[in-house]
Amino acid sequence: MNSSNIQDLPKNEQLKVVSAQFVSLLLSEVFNEMEKGIYKSNLVPDQFGESWYRQWLMDIYAQDAAGQNFGQLVKLVETQISKNPYKELPDRTENFSTK
Repeated sequence: MNSSNIQDLPKNEQLKVVSAQFVSLLLSEVFNEMEKGIYKSNLVPDQFGESWYRQWLMDIYAQDAAGQNFGQLVKLVETQISKNPYKELPDRTENFSTK
């Protein structure tokens, strides 16, 4: 689901999609940090585009994991976001007005 048609969904579906995307981004960062810990020799240098492909692959793994194995975490994020007392961001500029 891309971000351009999320606004067409009902609010509860928007919340589910955004929660899954958040967990996917979080997992992608975890996977990337885990991969950085793997020793790589300079015997065979990286080919052009290999790092880009690796990043794309980690993003795909993260999307799959968020959709299949981390459903409880997605639900937790969804619940926490839905408990937000603000329906929109509060206007904080009134505290800075000059008198």
